[in-house]
Amino acid sequence: MHLRGSHATLSLQPAASDPICLLRIPHWDFHWQGSYAFTDPKTVNPGDSFSIECHWDNSAQNQPVVGGQQLAPADLNWGEGSTDEMCLGFVYATQ
Repeated sequence: MHLRGSHATLSLQPAASDPICLLRIPHWDFHWQGSYAFTDPKTVNPGDSFSIECHWDNSAQNQPVVGGQQLAPADLNWGEGSTDEMCLGFVYATQ
């Protein structure tokens, strides 16, 4: 997520049990973009799935400051720029 992200979760849904929270960020900060790694590996089995949920605050008071001026509220679009938004979760697996 970028400048308007507010909170996010990434979960593993085992086929035969309750979801397991893998990552929960209750108060997102733009500077936290990066990689997160587990200290202990997680097991993913055939039939398991992942889910990601991201939330944004696009209110007038939460608009980013660009060039010393706070931007006016506008519709958000998917994009790689800091004033765009996205929701991504990469999972690396080994066998």
